[in-house]
Amino acid sequence: MLRLHRGGTSRRGGALVNVGEVFGPLPVSWDGEPVDWGLWEPSIPLIICDRSPRRRVWESICAGCGRSSIAAPMCWGKRRGIRDLVAFRCTGCGHDSVLDRRTGEAWELGPEDYGLAGSNPPRR
Repeated sequence: MLRLHRGGTSRRGGALVNVGEVFGPLPVSWDGEPVDWGLWEPSIPLIICDRSPRRRVWESICAGCGRSSIAAPMCWGKRRGIRDLVAFRCTGCGHDSVLDRRTGEAWELGPEDYGLAGSNPPRR
């Protein structure tokens, strides 16, 4: 497992490694629009109050390897100058999921999303 440091880097074998270089780049486009992805950053879960009835702990289970990830690295994506995509990457297997803040939908990425055409909505 990679332990993420500031700027999306991780220590592997004593050397700092960029998470994007270890597992590869994110899709070049989203729904046909080019995406400008930023640097990988550590994501930190937020707990407002232990006694609050609305307490939420963000935890996800990786769809790629089944591991629990409380603070997966995240990366912001811009389309048309608006920062509206958030990618999360499993540090165990490199599986990516993306939250589209325009639609509120979360997507698990597959091999077809990393091609020259980028990520496109599934055909119905």
